[in-house]
Amino acid sequence: MPISKGTNGKYYVKVWKDKKLYTPAKMGMSETSWTTKSAARKAEMELRAMIKNRQSSTIVTHLDLLSLCTHYLKDQEGKCVGHDTFPKKKRFSREVIKEWGKDTPVTDITSFMVNNYLKNRAKKFSNNSFNSYRKEGVAMWNWAIKMQLLPPNTVNVFAVIDKLPHSTGGPKPARVEDVKKVLSVADQNQHDLIMAYVLTGARKNELLKLTWDDIDMEARTYKLSTMKTGNKLPKITLHSMADELFEIFERRHKQRHPTVEYVFWHRYYSHSRKEYVEDRYMSLNKFTARLCQKAGVEHFSLHQLRHLAASILKKQGASLAEMQLFLRHDEQKTTELYAGHLDNSTEAQSKCLGNFWREQLEENVKQTSNAT
Repeated sequence: MPISKGTNGKYYVKVWKDKKLYTPAKMGMSETSWTTKSAARKAEMELRAMIKNRQSSTIVTHLDLLSLCTHYLKDQEGKCVGHDTFPKKKRFSREVIKEWGKDTPVTDITSFMVNNYLKNRAKKFSNNSFNSYRKEGVAMWNWAIKMQLLPPNTVNVFAVIDKLPHSTGGPKPARVEDVKKVLSVADQNQHDLIMAYVLTGARKNELLKLTWDDIDMEARTYKLSTMKTGNKLPKITLHSMADELFEIFERRHKQRHPTVEYVFWHRYYSHSRKEYVEDRYMSLNKFTARLCQKAGVEHFSLHQLRHLAASILKKQGASLAEMQLFLRHDEQKTTELYAGHLDNSTEAQSKCLGNFWREQLEENVKQTSNAT
């Protein structure tokens, strides 16, 4: 019983919790006995509250890094917009666990440790990498503080670190000659996928999620969907397809999968299912890297193909407003980064890119013929 009466007529309180005995004296209460039973009941409630607070404080103080990352990722999954937002958080989690260890108490991680870690990233990669990981750390620590997983008045050890100056112009466009060399060593499926990117200027995931319901071969139009909007709601835009893009979709349609709805699919080995499966591309992080290495050119990413499309349109005389429509930017400032300051109204831009790449690939064929 939590309340008992002593031989002196006073009431005493004790509480068993998780096989541990707690008394007012052990918990530092000023009184240890009471003259009435009602006063003892109030003391029992106070004692139980103190035990609960102490246990909560103990859990918070000893939160390890792995638990923090696990709780954070579970909360963020499904909330993130953009094709790479959640993967970035996963990469950050893996990196900090690798750096400090999964069992390290979060409260043991200091600003000095964070600063050294970020400086090493800047030295190994770039100032952009420093700022990107700082941003991810600020977000994770803020979430933990908000969720009361860390003690009250905890300092966000990432937020106190100053950002480094970095380039805001985004990645440079891929070189036309490098793209042509990569196309020359690519197989037909790889060739179609790369050409689809340079002809549409699409973001990586916009093409990977493209289904046959998004394409109207008769009207020669296609739809792109993005979550990169100011209000975080999906935005769908309609585009005209150039002849060169029509030929790609026509070829893909003849090879379409009987059950997979996506335009671009492949066969791969699933380590989770322990078998070969046929489905859409989930990630293309190493796609261009392997082809660039095979072609002997400097590595470029799929996003640099989007920048290349913008630079080609700029050189061909497209206005900033036309480019903004084609690239589907909400803000003209974003388009300016692509252009270097430069509805279905994208037909002219689509034809411009189509004609450009037709000429380039015809030149490729001529050079190959002359070489043989």
